[in-house]
Amino acid sequence: MTPSRTPTQQDISKEIDARREEYTRTGETRHHPARDYPPYRSSALRHPRRPLVPVRDPEAVELSGPVFGATDVTPLDADLTRGSTGEPLGERMTVTGRILDRDGRPVRGQLVEVWQANAAGRYAHRLDQHPAPLDPTSPAPAAA
Repeated sequence: MTPSRTPTQQDISKEIDARREEYTRTGETRHHPARDYPPYRSSALRHPRRPLVPVRDPEAVELSGPVFGATDVTPLDADLTRGSTGEPLGERMTVTGRILDRDGRPVRGQLVEVWQANAAGRYAHRLDQHPAPLDPTSPAPAAA
């Protein structure tokens, strides 16, 4: 038995092109990519294998999951670099996007909570016990 050859970027690009042509030919409209898109080899072991479960009571999920802080969100919370004593370590990025329902329609009045680890992989939260250092320019860790 011969070992399988690792695909080149050219092989993967051809596979993506073929899938795009098939998608265009069917006339189908999808608002979200497939979770198991084969050309993205790195996601093969990380995507859900069973259908997602719709959340009937989003408030119950919010009560059981992690929360940003102990207080309501303020305008200062929209920029994780504000309130620092200097320029944070690592690369600055801007995250943008839209929240859509299952039919691809915009959902208004939603809050997207982003957890961003520092350049060393540690979150500014008192429950993060990772041994990596906190960014010396960041505000103190948030309460649970």
